[in-house]
Amino acid sequence: MNGKKKEVILMRKLLLVLMVAAFVALPMAAQAATFSLYNNYVTFSDTELETFTETEQGTLTGSGLHIPPFGTGPGVDFDIDYTGPTNYTASGFNDIQIGHDWPTANFDFTGYDGYALSFTNHDDENHMILLTMNTGWTDAPWSEGDNQYDTGWVWLTAGQTTVLTMDFAGVGNLDHVTNIGFKVGSNGPNTPSTPAAYTSTGGTIHAQAVPIPSALILLGSGLLGLIGIRRKMAA
Repeated sequence: MNGKKKEVILMRKLLLVLMVAAFVALPMAAQAATFSLYNNYVTFSDTELETFTETEQGTLTGSGLHIPPFGTGPGVDFDIDYTGPTNYTASGFNDIQIGHDWPTANFDFTGYDGYALSFTNHDDENHMILLTMNTGWTDAPWSEGDNQYDTGWVWLTAGQTTVLTMDFAGVGNLDHVTNIGFKVGSNGPNTPSTPAAYTSTGGTIHAQAVPIPSALILLGSGLLGLIGIRRKMAA
């Protein structure tokens, strides 16, 4: 078998692998019209994060969204102000929820494993953060419960980056997601706080999709390899 025939066979095998990978990926891509995926976890691209708004308590200063002013790569910055008149809770803890509320949040996450986002604290103050989601259509004829889920508060210290994930195991009514996003919180500037360092009037939280999984990177490398073989044969 000469070299040219070997190259043709290799190209056909590579093309077959890519076709199978595309066949597996297409059904998921068809369902993921307004969100991205990371290892079968729902995540949100910059384009989708840009449409997030305040859905509960507090205020977002200015437009609240900047892409991104620090020149460090992908993601969206949310400028947060805890000092609005409606965001003081009885405990003195201030929190703001950001994301999609009904009817904008009308997602079907059936078949996915969870929800994930990456966060960076660009402040010199500490904040707390969690992922949150509601499911269930409460109106007739569905009359489902209003199910609320979150990851629980975790500290995001000054300069820290962390990835939060919410597992969908045990989550009900995934086909009727009515609210999804994240919350940012801190002890209020006018209330006692312990420790005092965890007191903030607001700041900037950077959110972005969880990185592209290595399998997709390999798929891209395969496409580049196929292009290279075609060019070599043409030469």
